[in-house]
Amino acid sequence: MRTYKPLAVIGSAIVVGGAALAASPAQAAFAGEAPRAVVAQSAASPAGHVSAQARRDVCFTGACGSATVKFTGRTSANVSMSVKDTRCDATGPKMRIQAQQWSYANQRTYVWNGPWRKNTKGCHGGYQQWNSAFRGEEPLFGMRVQICNGSRCKTSSWMPNDY
Repeated sequence: MRTYKPLAVIGSAIVVGGAALAASPAQAAFAGEAPRAVVAQSAASPAGHVSAQARRDVCFTGACGSATVKFTGRTSANVSMSVKDTRCDATGPKMRIQAQQWSYANQRTYVWNGPWRKNTKGCHGGYQQWNSAFRGEEPLFGMRVQICNGSRCKTSSWMPNDY
């Protein structure tokens, strides 16, 4: 009777669909456990969900800001936003993140509006920044940033979630 031992894949890589699948030395298989693959993004591969990060800027007279979103799963993301007052008037700019999601209950997409974040530093205070995590229960298709100054508002294009 012949016995087989599980193989440990160490330091090898294979390219599948433009993404490199690799097993590092730290992932050597334990007895009875198959080796796990790690997805690594190369410079030649498109921005996929390995680092799934996007940024959108919105600037107009009175406000300038941006949002950087790093998608961390089908329903989650980390968001970093900042906005600057570019006009010295009594109106400070505000911003929020918007998330396009799928409603299981209504069987349609909808846009969730995050809370408004207002720049309280004034026109000489520079950018005011906020960081937060978004954790939803329904599929997250993408995010965008909306910035308003008084009654004037501008919204960025969507940053798609590739998960």
